Amino acid sequence: MSGYEFTEAGLTELLTTKLDYAPADAARVTAELLVMQPPIRAAFMEWWKSGTLPDHPAYEGFNPATLAVQHGLNPPAAFLTLDWLATDPQTARKALSEGYDTIVTG
Repeated sequence: MSGYEFTEAGLTELLTTKLDYAPADAARVTAELLVMQPPIRAAFMEWWKSGTLPDHPAYEGFNPATLAVQHGLNPPAAFLTLDWLATDPQTARKALSEGYDTIVTG
């Protein structure tokens, strides 16, 4: 993302200032982003530079762009989910197919 360095500090700053992550969550997500599988990390760098989610790499029928659109994930979450699909496909596919609950108040 333009204006942010691709460093641990830059990633954390992006997550907190642009994507509204809480500081503790930003630190945890940053640590996970820095250890993604190399092809996924390369695609993340592509997004970082261009601001456009790539349609590669693909794992289990998903890529960063489809995860963002079909599952409403922000870019870092889409890349981390793709990394999960690459490293633990059975669990990740099950979680994606089950979705998540929304708590409605009021």
